[in-house]
Amino acid sequence: MIIKFRFKSFHQKNFKSFLPKILQKINEMAINTKGVASLPTQTLRYTVLRSPHVDKKSREQFETKIYNKLLILSFDLNNELEKQKVKLLINFIKNSSSGLNFKITYII
Repeated sequence: MIIKFRFKSFHQKNFKSFLPKILQKINEMAINTKGVASLPTQTLRYTVLRSPHVDKKSREQFETKIYNKLLILSFDLNNELEKQKVKLLINFIKNSSSGLNFKITYII
């Protein structure tokens, strides 16, 4: 079975502080991992009028960046010990991921 974790954040510092902790926990638990992959950064740009009444040429522009990372884990469904390890890892990620949005995908 393969589990994919897709992490999203507005700040790249969140990844620099959080991902080493996850990788250390994975190494301690001896879970098979394919590694962490960087996904393309999404850039969203907004243009807003400065004045609502006149002077349409006067505008402000804003930009937000969304950083993405992908973590892939693989384990055996028949082994109860590995199932428990993965459950513990998922709970660790859920409880300690402040400032990160993540999505978990299971592939059998």
